[in-house]
Amino acid sequence: MKKIRNIFILILCSLLLFSCNKKEEEKVAAPVIAMSEIEVVAEEKIKVSVYCYDVALLKGLTPLLEERFPEVDLEVITGVNDISFLTMVNEHGDLPDIMCMRRFSLNDAKYIRSNLMDLSRTEVAATFHSSILEQNRDEDGSIRWLPSCAEVDGLLADRKLFEENGLELPTNYEEFENAMEVFKEKGITPFISDFRYDYTCLELLQGVSISQLMTLEGIEWRQKYESEKEGEHVTLDENVWLSVFEKFYSFLETTGVDEKDVDNSFIVVNNEFNSRNAAIARNTAAACAGLAITNPELDPVMIPFYGETENDNWILTYPTYQVAVSKKVEENSKKKQIVLDMVSLMLSEEGELATVQGAPLLSYTMTNQLELSPVFDTIMPEIERNHIYMRLASLEFFNASMTVVQGILKGQYPTPRDAFEAFNELLLKDSATDDTIVYTSDIYEPYGMTETGNRAESSTLNLIREGLWVSSENKRYAYTETEGYEKTEVAISFSGLNATPVFKDDYTLYMLNNVICPRKTVYIMDMTGAEIDQLLTELINVRENGSNPLIHENMLPAASGFSYSVKDNGDGTFQYCGSDLKKDRVYKGLCIGNITVVVDNTFANAPISRELRDKLISVNLLANTAINNLVKQGYSFKPATPYLTFL
Repeated sequence: MKKIRNIFILILCSLLLFSCNKKEEEKVAAPVIAMSEIEVVAEEKIKVSVYCYDVALLKGLTPLLEERFPEVDLEVITGVNDISFLTMVNEHGDLPDIMCMRRFSLNDAKYIRSNLMDLSRTEVAATFHSSILEQNRDEDGSIRWLPSCAEVDGLLADRKLFEENGLELPTNYEEFENAMEVFKEKGITPFISDFRYDYTCLELLQGVSISQLMTLEGIEWRQKYESEKEGEHVTLDENVWLSVFEKFYSFLETTGVDEKDVDNSFIVVNNEFNSRNAAIARNTAAACAGLAITNPELDPVMIPFYGETENDNWILTYPTYQVAVSKKVEENSKKKQIVLDMVSLMLSEEGELATVQGAPLLSYTMTNQLELSPVFDTIMPEIERNHIYMRLASLEFFNASMTVVQGILKGQYPTPRDAFEAFNELLLKDSATDDTIVYTSDIYEPYGMTETGNRAESSTLNLIREGLWVSSENKRYAYTETEGYEKTEVAISFSGLNATPVFKDDYTLYMLNNVICPRKTVYIMDMTGAEIDQLLTELINVRENGSNPLIHENMLPAASGFSYSVKDNGDGTFQYCGSDLKKDRVYKGLCIGNITVVVDNTFANAPISRELRDKLISVNLLANTAINNLVKQGYSFKPATPYLTFL
């Protein structure tokens, strides 16, 4: 977008210079720049696309990358926290240059492995602890993913509750068992966790046996599993994993966890721990830090997963994100170096601090010296020994862990061997992917900002606006003409609508579900043109406190049924300049986006006003659900329409 504007400015300047000097041809001739020269100047900016699974991550990374790499035309993309999503875009040749993913495993990435750069010999890889690199190394020795700083997820204890019951914090598993017995005798829940969720089941199954998983046999098995090729099924090694299940059964017996805990939610666990009815809960270091501020009745501290001796204790972590680089960047040596420099910045101390945004996190590197939060004081021995385990988090491991762990609690697997064999049976099953074609698109609309807007988002927004009928009074919607419901005239999307281009292709249900970024909610709005102008002003303009609600130009709102204009301030900020809406007329419209982004200060510290928020009527509808149902009704993605003008 900026490239086109720059070319126009250069042409205009050339013509003006030529005109001013025409009468003085006998003097020095005016320097006229040829079109070919202009194009060379404009092309010097190298385009780099960065995919982030979450808007909050963009908030930290985008300003830093734009400031430090002014020679780069940076395109940021938000999408889905799922490696399968990258597999899908890779099949269409749209793999981004840099990819940041949180829910990640090498095993899940096998379908794009050959399209990723080997980072094992790069300078940035050399900054990591060898134990961390080994957990990301393929069998051929390559390393294609590198982790950013670590979230500590493990055991959260109320030290005050321990002290009130004559106990010190344990230092090994035997002391942990003794403490659990004391709490049982006094009618206090020893341990509580939210087993309703897959991540809890996965993390506790691995956490209680990290010392076993980090033996040489355990490391070799993990490398074999993570290097699994298409069509292979690497199952659990009995020499490693049977003892893992034996330890897990022992942990459940020690803590008194059973069928009553299967449906525990995060809220239930938090309430029980906050009310001091439970001594230990599974939670994160970030939650620990928050409780230390908000609940003075507690003395919350993190404790490790205990081994037989103090030297066998470990902490469980997962990266805030893992980063990979598309192999395509190797085709241009200049771009390759820039991209590697960008990755180095992202994983540097400066980059990790920008990502952390004040949360208590650890670095996996030997060079980054993040100031450690006081919440880590009780697990400093494990940090100093580098007893930092990175969870194994493939999609099938999440699914199998939840199925088997919940089954153990329900009594479906009487012995550790029963659970071990059930887990392996699940790993042997082929992933249930439904390749049924549910829709065929006959148009292609690219993702990314142009002089007239984001074509992919325009196409998607046009589809939703054309297909939905709404009732503000009933707070309902319909996909067909319905009595008492009205057609929408205008629509706005904010916080980034699309995760992909609109492909000219056959769509499976998975592809259709992931056209749009997650958590994009549909709202009805009955607003005057003046109120819509005010909404767009608040979604675009920099606040008095300096906060920029956009993060990146790709976050500029998309519009359907009307057009608007902005001024590019040239520093990553924009100014809303008005629309072609009639100011006094009331429009029946839709507003689509993640409301948290414009309410929660975590994202941009630029929430929209309460008056405008109250005019957004929720109809309990997600945008991807709307698209699925609309194509079933025979609607199609619509050609993009110009909705944006840059002044």
